[in-house]
Amino acid sequence: ILKIGMVSRLSPDKGHENLIRAFSKLSFEYKKKMVMIIVGEDERNQKRKLKNLAANLNLENKIEFLDYIDLDSKKIILSLDLFLSLTKDYEGFGLSIAEAMSVGTPILATDVGAVKEFFDNECGKLIKSNQIENIKNSLINFCDHKQEWENRAKIAKDRIEKYFNSEIMGNNYMHHLSSKFAETK
Repeated sequence: ILKIGMVSRLSPDKGHENLIRAFSKLSFEYKKKMVMIIVGEDERNQKRKLKNLAANLNLENKIEFLDYIDLDSKKIILSLDLFLSLTKDYEGFGLSIAEAMSVGTPILATDVGAVKEFFDNECGKLIKSNQIENIKNSLINFCDHKQEWENRAKIAKDRIEKYFNSEIMGNNYMHHLSSKFAETK
């Protein structure tokens, strides 16, 4: 059974509902190959809404909801076969995507905010947001071509280590701050 999952706060903007709806459209053959794991702190009763949606779509046995887990998020992501970041409207840097890249977990993400500055189809699968059919088709593709996704995850791991490691990011941030301070003088 393939573990596909999201690690983010349970908020309407994060796209959990889109994942559940896409999963419901899969054929029985694909549903039996996967289980969804949704990890995150509940916001505004979103967990109850998502559980109700899952029950209405007869998916309650295919989704495991876990509250916030006091564990390094990289370890959680590493336990997944596929990491999903399906944010609907806006994402800053996309730290959870970077974490998934750093541990070599295959990724399906939406093309929102700054995500495409470091993540693309060479290192995972990037889709437009709010496209339930694209999510469904990507899940099928992952099941049918898992090795290709794992190969892209290796490229992602190399990319994040080479261009977005903590030393480079720290130096870039300090350079940016220094230039902004210089502008104000």
